[in-house]
Amino acid sequence: MSTLIRGNKVFLHVPKTGGSWVRHVLREENLVKMEFPHTHPAISRVEHIERHYPFHFIKQSIKMCSLSIGKKLKNGTKFCFVRNPFSWYESYWRYWKGRSWDIPGAGEGEDISKKDRNPNAVLRKYKSDDFNDFMETVILEYPGFLTQMYGWYAPPGKVEHIGKTESLVDDLILILQQIGLNVNEDKIRRYGKVNESPNEVESPKWNQDLKKEVRRLEAPVFKRFGYQE
Repeated sequence: MSTLIRGNKVFLHVPKTGGSWVRHVLREENLVKMEFPHTHPAISRVEHIERHYPFHFIKQSIKMCSLSIGKKLKNGTKFCFVRNPFSWYESYWRYWKGRSWDIPGAGEGEDISKKDRNPNAVLRKYKSDDFNDFMETVILEYPGFLTQMYGWYAPPGKVEHIGKTESLVDDLILILQQIGLNVNEDKIRRYGKVNESPNEVESPKWNQDLKKEVRRLEAPVFKRFGYQE
């Protein structure tokens, strides 16, 4: 869930980037003022809560005795995390393969993208227990998916602080300090991992041609966020 925290700062939860752990830390540190009702609202939905989540907007306005929640979300300092595209796709596949691509409540043959508010739900239509088969279908059906998804959460100039999953703990501590929140660094470093991909699913081995194509299609992500191979 994207989260409004103390000081009217906004955490945008980008899927599969360590956001579940970040939210856990924010809750445990008593920094949370409000969470969104759906797991991964993009920045456009966060900034216009009254339009996209009217009932939640009313409920939280009453709870917080404030009619300016929308303004706080729109004008508040924002932060999020991103992940190397290769690692992101590997993690996504491992996560759902480990759960047999199952979504509770979704019947056989249903459009599962409509059963999940998560923006990457559409990729589960391409499910395969073979990683390279999965990636080949993603490339054909939704080329550059991750570049587009990151744009939903962190369009250029809209998010002040962007950390990386690869340095999640260090980056979160630094961001919280930069936005003026006094946190216990040692305590944050002791928090355990949350919502990881199943250990029983081995890390996949890439077909090198597919990997090169992903590198080409996701070039904007590699360039913007300074990722190499």
